[in-house]
Amino acid sequence: MNKHIRHLFFLMGLAAIIFMMVGFDLTLSSLFALIKQAGFYFPIVLLLWILIYAINTCSWRQILSSLAGNKVPWNKLYKFTVSGFALNYVTPGGLNGGEPYRILELKEYVGVARATSSTMLYVIVHIGSHLLFWALGAFLFLFYPTPRGYLIVAVVVLITTLIILFLFHKMMHKGMAQLFAFLLIKIPWIGKYIKKFEESHHDVIEKIDNEVRTVYVNHSQNFYKALGLELTARVLGCVEIWLLIVPLMGYSNFILSYFIMAISSLMANILFFMPMQLGGREGGFTLAFTVLGLSPQYGLFVGLLVRIRELVWIAIGILLIQVGRSKNKKG
Repeated sequence: MNKHIRHLFFLMGLAAIIFMMVGFDLTLSSLFALIKQAGFYFPIVLLLWILIYAINTCSWRQILSSLAGNKVPWNKLYKFTVSGFALNYVTPGGLNGGEPYRILELKEYVGVARATSSTMLYVIVHIGSHLLFWALGAFLFLFYPTPRGYLIVAVVVLITTLIILFLFHKMMHKGMAQLFAFLLIKIPWIGKYIKKFEESHHDVIEKIDNEVRTVYVNHSQNFYKALGLELTARVLGCVEIWLLIVPLMGYSNFILSYFIMAISSLMANILFFMPMQLGGREGGFTLAFTVLGLSPQYGLFVGLLVRIRELVWIAIGILLIQVGRSKNKKG
């Protein structure tokens, strides 16, 4: 990656961290009090994400192996994964700041087209794991003793996620890149610029679509392995909630943690336009605890600790952008 672009990503992430720290409505004493209350569970949570990001990396590697073999060293791919997610956290507009970074890092190994198609496929797998996670949570919630209004919402979420998954399945056979380009062309003001870009890069876009279809149709086993790994990472993320509940309630329940994670992540993704989903994350946890008949104060406590964990890993990811610059080129 060009060093100036690398510096730009780094400075963008650093500025976002400073912005979020300034906007973090907690004094240092309050912050340390929260961490102290969590006890040794908080360091365990920080370490847990080493494993979660490793599973994310393995998922992305499954996709890459279908397109270009294993040309990218695993440790480099792990770095790109952590830094990519860090940039996603700090950018508004659909949590998409990490994708250009991933493509620019990967192109040195596999070229622009394959870097783009593998990143696009990983995003699809990542979104698909979200949808499956919510669908399973909504289904399990139907058996949870709760007011009818919440059950109706669960049914709506279940049906909606299944419909979106079906549409994704259909779109994967027809090609995603050209479809997105076609839709973007219809947008007023910017559509004409997208059309010019599509016309001048038609061959590249078509190649990306062909590679996406190839993986989904001809290497479906790898695609579904990647999806399974992403879903595993999502479920493992519930362990974080399970651990943070213990200091509050003296006990924990994994299914309860699953529901909390599903509700809070759904809320956070609805507020995708906010950098790091400021306010949405804590609000999502508060809502989740309220829906489950628990104290909303518990939700605020867990939400703030999750926010601190995110800040730690964002800082790690942003620092990794400047570490271990690759000299490898595509073969």
